[in-house]
Amino acid sequence: MIKKILIYLFSFLLIIFISIIYLTKIGFKTDRFNSLILEQVKKYNEDLDLEIKQVQIYLNIEDIFNPKLKIQTNEPVIKSRNNQIKIKFIKTYVNVLSFFSTDFNLNNVVLATNDNNINELISIAAYYIKPEFIILNSFIKKGKANFSLEINFNENGDIKNDYKLSGKIKDTKIILPNKNILKNVNFDFKKEKNYNLKNTEFKYKNVKFFSDLIIISIFKSIFGVEGDLRNEKTSIKSKVITNFLEEELNFIQEQDIEIKSINKFSLKLDNNKIKDLKFTSKIDLE
Repeated sequence: MIKKILIYLFSFLLIIFISIIYLTKIGFKTDRFNSLILEQVKKYNEDLDLEIKQVQIYLNIEDIFNPKLKIQTNEPVIKSRNNQIKIKFIKTYVNVLSFFSTDFNLNNVVLATNDNNINELISIAAYYIKPEFIILNSFIKKGKANFSLEINFNENGDIKNDYKLSGKIKDTKIILPNKNILKNVNFDFKKEKNYNLKNTEFKYKNVKFFSDLIIISIFKSIFGVEGDLRNEKTSIKSKVITNFLEEELNFIQEQDIEIKSINKFSLKLDNNKIKDLKFTSKIDLE
C-alpha cells in the first residue's frame, strides 16, 4: 500500500515537474490577450493599428514565491497612416492569479523592434510623441533603426510618463544645415532625462570620427546638443578644417596635413540653423 502511494506521489510530482518545464520552455497559445493588447494600443492613440499573429504564454519562476506568466507575441506590425513599424516582440508579465481574474489589466509592456526605416520611425514619433521630431527628417536622409520601449500603466490602464527608450541607429546619412554630409553614422541611444547618444561613429570627408557621449535636450522646437568628438591621426586636405574654422585658420594654405583631435562642443539647433556654437579642441597637427 505504501509502495503504491509512493509511486502515485512520484508520478504526480513528475507530471508537475514536466508541466513546469513545458510551460517554461514551450508555453501555450491563446487569443485571450489579442483584444487586450490592441485595446491598450488604441488607448494611446486611436489612429494606431496593431496586427497580431499569435500570443504565447510562458511560466516564469525566477521568483519561486511569486511566479508570473510571461505573455508574448512575436513579429506583430504596428501601422499608422502610411507608415509601419516591424516589431520583434511585445511582452508583459502578470501575476498567475490575476490571469484567472475577470477584471484583468496590464501593468507593464516591453516592445522591441526589428530594423526599420529611420524616416518612418521619425514620422511616427513626431505624430504621436513630439511634433518637433519631424525636423529630423530634413537632416536624416536614410538609415535603419531599432529600439526597445518599456511603458507602464496606472490602475485605470492609462500610460504613465515614466517610459524607458533605448535603441541603435545604423548606417545613417545626415545632411547638416551648412550642407556638409555625415556618412555611415552609427550610435546607441537611450532616453533618460535627455537623449544620450553613445558609441557614436561617422565619416566626414573620408575622416572617421568617434564620440563616447553626446547629449541632446529638446525644448519646444530647439535642440540643444553637447558632447565629445575625436579622430585618430589621419591625412586630410586642409580645406576640410578651414571650411569649419575659416576665420581662425585662414592663414593655412591648401595642402595635405596629418591631424589628430580631441574636442568638446555644444550648440543649439533652431529652425535648421546652428546657434551658440562653442567648442574646445586639443589638436595634434602636422
